[in-house]
Amino acid sequence: MLNLPGVRPDHAHRTITQHCADAGIEAPDGVRYALDIDAVLVIASTPDPEADLRAGIARRDDPKKLAAALTKSAAAIAAADRVGQARTTIGRDLDMVARQALHDDADQVIAQLRPIFDETVAAARAAVDVIGPDTPDSKMLRRPHLKALWDQVGATRNRLSAIQAVRTDLADCAYGTPTEDPSWYVTTTADLEHAEPDLWALVIAGVPIRLNTAAESAAIAADRDRAEAERLALHEARKQRDADNDPMVRAYRRETERARAQAQQRAALQGPQDAA
Repeated sequence: MLNLPGVRPDHAHRTITQHCADAGIEAPDGVRYALDIDAVLVIASTPDPEADLRAGIARRDDPKKLAAALTKSAAAIAAADRVGQARTTIGRDLDMVARQALHDDADQVIAQLRPIFDETVAAARAAVDVIGPDTPDSKMLRRPHLKALWDQVGATRNRLSAIQAVRTDLADCAYGTPTEDPSWYVTTTADLEHAEPDLWALVIAGVPIRLNTAAESAAIAADRDRAEAERLALHEARKQRDADNDPMVRAYRRETERARAQAQQRAALQGPQDAA
């Protein structure tokens, strides 16, 4: 099972489920399984003897029967306390079950989110093209069609934030880069090299974007790194070529070569005996 050292119990099974719901998709089966287990533990750790007693009184149950029921309830309360303790200690296990499920189904989650992402980006750009990305003045907002467009901008930003929350959950499950990066969204290396730092800025910029899988994101980033390495190599080669062609450097080399040749000539004229 996925193990993330240092991660404390944080109810990931709940937050992942909520984030998926906010984004308009269903959480993976394993996440919902962890949530169901937690729900069972919650029910088992919260008995309600008062409700049972009220129901017995309403039925006019025999007092001895009610007393026996209360004794049984006392045992249930003790058991519930123990279940409550177990729920606290098992919380990290449930979180890891949820994270493992999200990690295993990550590409399918991306596939579910993609059409929602594409539709939301298209709606956001359509509204921004008319009303702009900045908050309009009060006079503009008095016009119903402009107010509707601005509301559309807000709604699309909220939906994109919900999608980002799921994508961040995926990153927290060791899927792709650990923090948000433009490679999560852009489609080409050229766009990545000049990409805006956040999703909304990319939406406003109008560059082609999509919700990438970890493999697609890694491939785009690798192409960028390869292109950067090639540019650096060309830059270093150009620097070396410029240095080789520098007049002062060339004069220094000629002088060094002349001095070396003169030294060799002197050594040859001295001969072996003179040298001795």
